[in-house]
Amino acid sequence: YAAELLFQLEELSNDPDRTISDEEQELLELAAELTEKKRRLPQPPQTGKSKSKTKKKSKPEKHKTTDKKQRGVEKISGISGGIIYLGRNVIGNENIYRHLGTPNDLWFHAHDCPGAHVLLKTAPGAAECAKEQMQAAALAAANSKFNTEKVTAVTMTRVKHLRKPKGGRLGQLLLSGPIKTLQVNNHD
Repeated sequence: YAAELLFQLEELSNDPDRTISDEEQELLELAAELTEKKRRLPQPPQTGKSKSKTKKKSKPEKHKTTDKKQRGVEKISGISGGIIYLGRNVIGNENIYRHLGTPNDLWFHAHDCPGAHVLLKTAPGAAECAKEQMQAAALAAANSKFNTEKVTAVTMTRVKHLRKPKGGRLGQLLLSGPIKTLQVNNHD
């Protein structure tokens, strides 16, 4: 607003048919003094953006998350070309069961203790590999409350033998059907 007024005053002062009053002359001198002081002020560093962009208040950029199905899940390559999914928290454990697992995938969890859910998807066309199963079981043991024990029992079953109890907490599952228990040595 002040800049616009100054511009109008300067135009009036440049008009040869008009005489400038003492007040207008005083305003012009004040404006010149203010302009000089503004010029002497240190300028903020330029970021390469135009002034119109810097004046706008933009929303802070949100951290981009991965697909909701992958939230809380770590993806690991298996020894024989399969994919192992490791639940890092209750949301990740839930996502492994609800979104990533298919009926014939193998599911692993440390027996009778809190811990990560682990899902093993074998490579397409490949036979199931015992070493890859032990790799997934070792991940389940290492990410459980029993990870300091010498040996941890890890339950293995197919996803089709899992079900969620009514009103169950996130990550809580019931096992029904054939179950195999693998013994994992935690200090190897």
